[in-house]
Amino acid sequence: MPVHTHLAAALRAAGVEFDDSQLTRALYSSDASLYRVVPSAVVKARGEADVIAAHEVARELRIPLTMRGAGTSIAGNAVGSGIVVDTRGFNQVLDIDPVARTARVEPGVVHADLQRAAAPHGLRFGPDPSSHSRCTVGGMIGNNACGSRALGYGRTVDNVESLRVLYGNGELALERAGGRVVTPRRGWRASATPTSPICAPSSAASAARSAATAWSTCCPSGAASNGSWSAARDHWPRSWRRPSASSTTGSSAGC
Repeated sequence: MPVHTHLAAALRAAGVEFDDSQLTRALYSSDASLYRVVPSAVVKARGEADVIAAHEVARELRIPLTMRGAGTSIAGNAVGSGIVVDTRGFNQVLDIDPVARTARVEPGVVHADLQRAAAPHGLRFGPDPSSHSRCTVGGMIGNNACGSRALGYGRTVDNVESLRVLYGNGELALERAGGRVVTPRRGWRASATPTSPICAPSSAASAARSAATAWSTCCPSGAASNGSWSAARDHWPRSWRRPSASSTTGSSAGC
């Protein structure tokens, strides 16, 4: 039996929304890069359960699974064979804490939507890639996105407090500074090994965009744009860079 038939039957049995039509597979075969890889099926994730179900099917059939936000990457990391999981329907801003200056969001939240939600509190999410009107927070985590204000506000890695992550080996864990909390699941391997700082680049592409929720740091909206560089430096000492003489926001930092 062809792999597409096996996969469609497994996804249907798992109860997830998917599309394996030739048109949809062609549409999801590319992103903003020059690469083209035709997937076997596209899963439209609406929540954590859909991501977990698609992951279990991929593990059972031993086929690749690729997480996808808005497909704005120019590095080809939103395309792949096997299952492509579109997270744009998994897109709620769950909570904003103006006192702690954090937001808890789902991976499909569009960057601009998070900015609009934070603005009434005088806050903003620091990194601002040029695709901010379309890119998702999950995709930003996977790419460690930057933007023109990264010299003041830091990269995405500097603005993530914790992640709920589904790893390729089956672990579902809350990753945060100082260690992890693993959620055991039947038949899945679990560990309590301390981890490196959250959203480490080595794990970002393979795991972070599978996150069910992410706590992101929001900062005062005027911290960098009004020239208050000392405030930005004190809040993100690891990402501090001296501003150029010709600009109060520094030059664009690619990612």
